[in-house]
This record gives sequence, structure tokens and C-alpha cells, in this order.
Amino acid sequence: MKAEHKGVNIYSVVVVGVLAVFVASQLWGYTLNPLEIFKQSILESSNKTQQTKRFSHNEFNSHFGISHISISKIDPSIEKYIRSHDLKQDDVYKVSPQHAENFSNLFADILENGIPDDDQKGYGLFAKVDIKPKQVVAVYAGLITNNSVSDYQWTYPSNIDDENGNPLNLGIDSKSIGNWARFVNHSDDPNVVSLFVPYKGVWCT
Repeated sequence: MKAEHKGVNIYSVVVVGVLAVFVASQLWGYTLNPLEIFKQSILESSNKTQQTKRFSHNEFNSHFGISHISISKIDPSIEKYIRSHDLKQDDVYKVSPQHAENFSNLFADILENGIPDDDQKGYGLFAKVDIKPKQVVAVYAGLITNNSVSDYQWTYPSNIDDENGNPLNLGIDSKSIGNWARFVNHSDDPNVVSLFVPYKGVWCT
């Protein structure tokens, strides 16, 4: 037989607690506003749940077990396929070759040198400053690999076959190697977009 657990609404507990304090205050002669007590209780609870801690790049491995990188690396076992592939044959390039080349030139400095103040991102991606429209927020870095089943995999847009004609199931996997962008969560109403940028013969995003 399974014991049934009956949940308790946190607000009912807070209200009961506030009423108890109010009654006690009247008995003891103090004047307390139960509404103010209720508001203060909610604020204190909210502040506790919204506390953040910053993690530097050096803490990635010790805290998360992740090797930090700023730009994706290629799994040595498939590097020959990636390096010999012409990105111009990919659908994402053919949709707009001019845009692809423009992105390559526009974002080359960021891909090469990283994003300024990239070390100041918070665990859980809490922005402490306003982000300007069209500003680059992150480069999704990981290991470009084959047949990854990780939850941290970002699809790699090239269609490449091995020497036997078998299609590779490519992805950028940041489960054990990557940067803070791996913590970006899905949203049904996103306020950012992802772009694939051709850079030194590899797709970056």
C-alpha cells in the first residue's frame, strides 16, 4: 500500500503564520500590520530563491566537471571528414551564400578572440545588464562529434558520409566540454535567435 502524500499550499502556511503573529501581537500589546508581515515573508522567500553565484572559467571543471573552451573542437575520429567537407555544399549555406559570407566576416573577431567579459556570465544565465538588440550573446562551444545522444547536443548542419557511404549524425556536444552557453534553456517564446556562421571550414553557432 502506498502512502498518499497530501501537498500543502505554501501561501496557506504563510497566511496562517501571519495570522498567528497578528493574534500574538494583540495579546502582547504590539501593533503589527498582518499585510506588511505577509509581504515581507514573500519578499524574503523570493530573495532566497533568486540568489546567484558567479563561476569563472577556471571553476568550470572543478564545479561542473566540464573542460572550458571558447570555440568548438572536432572529435579526432571524424576530423578528416569535417576538414575535407566544403561548407558551400550545405543547405544552410545555399539558402543565402551572401549572408553566410557576411556572417563569417562579421563574427570572425568574436570567434577568434571570444566575447568581451565572457567570464562574467552567471550559472543559470542570469543577465545583470541590459542586452542590446542584435548583440552577440554567446558562441555555443562543444565537441563536434558523431552519434551523440547527449541532452547538450546542438545539431551540426553538414550532411557528410564516411568512406563507406554511411551518413554521419553530427552534433556539437557540450556535455563534458564547452562553455556557459550549454546552460541556455529552451523557450516557446524566445528572445534570441541562433545563427550558423562558416568559420575556417567549420560551422559555428
